[in-house]
Amino acid sequence: MSSCGVSRSVPKLPIWQTLLWVLASVWFLFVFLTNAVPLLDALGIGELKSKTRYAHFIKFSSLALLIPLACLYIFKRDSFRDLPLVRFFFPLSDNKITILLRSLTALFFLNGVWGGWLRHQALETRAFDLGIFAQALWNTVHGDFLHSSLKDGICLLGDHFAPFLILISPIYAAFPNPVTLLTLQALATAACIPLIYTVGRQASLPKGDALLFAFLFFLYGPARNTLRADFHPEVLVEPLMIAAFIFLRAGRRLLFLLSLILVVSAKENLSGVVFILGFYAFFFEKRRWLGLIIMAASAVYLLAITQIVIPALSGEPYLYSGFYRSAVSGSAWVILHQLLGPGAWEYLLKLLAPVLFLPILHPPTFILMLPVLTQNLLSENGVTRSFNYHYTVGLTPFVFIGAVYGWKFLISRFSWADARKPIAVIALTACALLAYGPSEYFYSWKSAKKTTPLTAEIQRQMLAIPTQASLLTHANLIPQAVHRKEVYQFEFNATPTKADSLRRLKPDYVVFFEPFWEPNSEPMGEVLPLREDLGYELISSAGGSFFVYRSRKLSLHAEEIRSRPQ
Repeated sequence: MSSCGVSRSVPKLPIWQTLLWVLASVWFLFVFLTNAVPLLDALGIGELKSKTRYAHFIKFSSLALLIPLACLYIFKRDSFRDLPLVRFFFPLSDNKITILLRSLTALFFLNGVWGGWLRHQALETRAFDLGIFAQALWNTVHGDFLHSSLKDGICLLGDHFAPFLILISPIYAAFPNPVTLLTLQALATAACIPLIYTVGRQASLPKGDALLFAFLFFLYGPARNTLRADFHPEVLVEPLMIAAFIFLRAGRRLLFLLSLILVVSAKENLSGVVFILGFYAFFFEKRRWLGLIIMAASAVYLLAITQIVIPALSGEPYLYSGFYRSAVSGSAWVILHQLLGPGAWEYLLKLLAPVLFLPILHPPTFILMLPVLTQNLLSENGVTRSFNYHYTVGLTPFVFIGAVYGWKFLISRFSWADARKPIAVIALTACALLAYGPSEYFYSWKSAKKTTPLTAEIQRQMLAIPTQASLLTHANLIPQAVHRKEVYQFEFNATPTKADSLRRLKPDYVVFFEPFWEPNSEPMGEVLPLREDLGYELISSAGGSFFVYRSRKLSLHAEEIRSRPQ
């Protein structure tokens, strides 16, 4: 997807070789999009034991296509230019670029929406965090401002300060369904693709080069994995981080400031992103007063929110500062070990290898990664260094901004790199594909296999629970019936027991589902016999493992109403 100076000459390849390359390209595309799952199903091959084995299909197919492609470019340049694969893309007209860019964006978005919907149908979405935000938005629409019973009955701003949620509450009012949040998240992440292309063009890259980095974002595992980690409002402002950089470089101050305000409104720790963009404005864009004001304002904002506002709203000290207790109280050696130790290098390797470590070549944009990178490396919570969650938000946009400018540095400073650009493009694509992992088709297929008549019946029964009733159930069932003021999840620990939770919370309804039974809690057989003592009666069930109980007090009240004279 980079300029190769390809001309439309008469093909020099023999017909059989041309056909071979076409078949190889089609096979690769099939494997890339599906992990060969339809073929394996058609052949009656049983499910492979791990997702890594499905990812191997993409890795091997990528190497089988790209290595011969590189060899052909090195040893038979004319034949390389006549390949159907190369001739399909070049020359790249504006119309073709527009089609490719829109196709990548649409496919990314549709994959995200389809996968999210299937996960929800398969009961794979959870209380933390889709349930938390869906309930808070539903309560806001119904007059209880960001109330969250899942966070001990506080206003959700007392957990993470995210007033950005207010901006999306009208959308949730119009489409009150947890899947709405997953759809918005997929749309926001997909919007990064054309923005990355804009960054490339703003950096004076050729159109094909800019399109290459948009394609690499499409392949980037952390960006796709974030969409499978339920919902988090900070994901919605990822495109605004890229937009803020574009506006800064273009001298659009008001739009730059508005973007920063929206970014920091999604989560208080994104003030680090705002600070570093102010730092970049001060030192590299020479906008001294603008950068100084932004740096000072972001630091004051973070302190005020974490030390005053959140404690006032929650009645407790800022919870997440506990993740950095050892870094704050530890020695300089402890901090250096966390920032420069083997774990940190492994994290950087996984983060940057898909873009061939290009951000390192351009320090001014590489430093934009430092606030979130430092947060993740210093945290005592190891999940922040996982690529299967949302903790790369605040990193991913700047990985690609840095990669664009690293690429620009490489091809502008070294003539040999510019002269051999197709090899560099093949190397970049190979690294991205080797780190790609299973396709979105694979994850959707896995979720679809878990969607059964039983899960459909469970959804129906969960939705039948009155919204004015309080509910206690498992984490994976909460998003199915989260539209209520009071909903609670069972503890994952041995104490308090489920019986203790029932006595303390006194919910109107309690729902049990054996496959979601918390492994550290008392067995299901010990809990169900307690229903009489605890004042609950079974009102419906499904599949011999799903049980809905209602409080006898609620049942007696309903019976009393029914028995009144009309």
